[in-house]
Amino acid sequence: MKLSNVALLALLGHSSAKVLGVAPEDQAKYQPDANNNWACLNHPDIVISFDQINDDICDCPDNSDEPGTAACPGNSFYCENKGHIPGRLPSSRVNDGVCDYEVCCDGSDEWLLSEKGLVPKCENKCKEINAKYVKEQKRLKSIKEAGLKIKNHLVEKAKKLTTQLGQELQKNEEQLKAIEIKVAEDEKKLAALLASSSTGIEEAIPEEIAKIQNDLKELEVKYSAAFDAINKYVANIAIYKQLLETMKAEYNPNFNDPAVKAAIRSFEEITANEGETIDEKSRTQLASGKLKFSDVISNLGEYRPQSTPQSTGTLSSYIDSKLRLAKLWLIDNGLLADSSFDSYQSSSSVDNAEVTLLQNIVNKKKTELNKLKTDINQLRSDLASSNYGRHDILRSLKDTCISNNLGEYTYEFCFNGQASQRDRNGQSTNLGKFDNIKYPDNSDSVILNFEHGAKCWSGPIRRASVELVCDDHDEILLVSEPERCEYFFKVSSPIACAEDKIVDDEVVRDEL
Repeated sequence: MKLSNVALLALLGHSSAKVLGVAPEDQAKYQPDANNNWACLNHPDIVISFDQINDDICDCPDNSDEPGTAACPGNSFYCENKGHIPGRLPSSRVNDGVCDYEVCCDGSDEWLLSEKGLVPKCENKCKEINAKYVKEQKRLKSIKEAGLKIKNHLVEKAKKLTTQLGQELQKNEEQLKAIEIKVAEDEKKLAALLASSSTGIEEAIPEEIAKIQNDLKELEVKYSAAFDAINKYVANIAIYKQLLETMKAEYNPNFNDPAVKAAIRSFEEITANEGETIDEKSRTQLASGKLKFSDVISNLGEYRPQSTPQSTGTLSSYIDSKLRLAKLWLIDNGLLADSSFDSYQSSSSVDNAEVTLLQNIVNKKKTELNKLKTDINQLRSDLASSNYGRHDILRSLKDTCISNNLGEYTYEFCFNGQASQRDRNGQSTNLGKFDNIKYPDNSDSVILNFEHGAKCWSGPIRRASVELVCDDHDEILLVSEPERCEYFFKVSSPIACAEDKIVDDEVVRDEL
């Protein structure tokens, strides 16, 4: 509708009057020319009469001619709010019969109703609203100051923890270098010890040991010859046996030859006892041979010389290896029982005490080195992490958890740990593990994100976002689930208090 001349005068007055709905810094844009005309702000080629501003009719394509009415969509109405904080209201709420005091405490958004004396007439309540606002700001200021004290304490604690970690890292790195040097020295000693111990082994063997080795070789030759002879005799016996078998089969008893009969009877007696007799002889002969060889091997250890720095351990090991080879040869040739080898080996083996001790020291140091390297890498990664927030403040809250019973569930989260939901039966659900910390632009809040929680039944993996707002204590204020299996926590905490957000002076207008 087109406004009356009276209303227009109220809106405009004379040429120097303020245009309703326009901020002070923009008033200069709303001045008529010498002919009382005015050009649309974004379309200067379109010129209208200055009287057409705020006439409830959209004349400009950019709607700039209606800053104080609801005629044109998308505009905003400026509330001066003398004595309080200015505000802006969507133009659609101008002159709608509702007093929007939360934005326009001066009631200027309903100017048409006020001018016409219609109900409701929106009174100017900026004074009382500002008084409440100032009181609230004082309360918030007190809370923020208390919260900042706690936050600063946490920051100092985090600094100390960071310093301690740095000192621990430096100490470990110095210890690592020292151990690496010691290991290198010990390995060099070990290599030298092994090299010196192995030099001249053959020359270090005394004549007694060499003689016994020669005796073993002679015994080997004799027993080899004896076995060859035995094999030859066995072959001849087989031939004679075959001849007697043939004679026995083809002999004619009618010839009545006493010599032949006697020979056949003797042959039958021998063959009847052949197995037992030959086995017994074989066992006796082999046992005798085994005993001789066993005595030689068992007594060989008595011929070992006294230990010397050059021969300790390595010479004994060399002798043991030679004895084992001889022992194996005897076993392979059936001259020695296999079961006796283990007992001999265990009783004759002598460790090199010095080499073993040094090797154990080196191995222990290397194990210590590996652990130190792991610790150093973890410390470096921890110190370089950005997941502790500004000033590393979350270090001071490590293992700190907050919980609150909200309705059917108890919700809990730990700053560097896990977020969870627990029902009345004590069944806990993992909502995610701490992943990162964010500081949204143009916001006083701090966001903690928790990822990779338990999988929802036939749904996504649970996750949670925790918004921290400034207060002097930690408390979970509310929890919601805006999306399935995505949880939102609103939590009060001192770590969200920003020093530059504290109101130092009361908002008091001189105009009041």
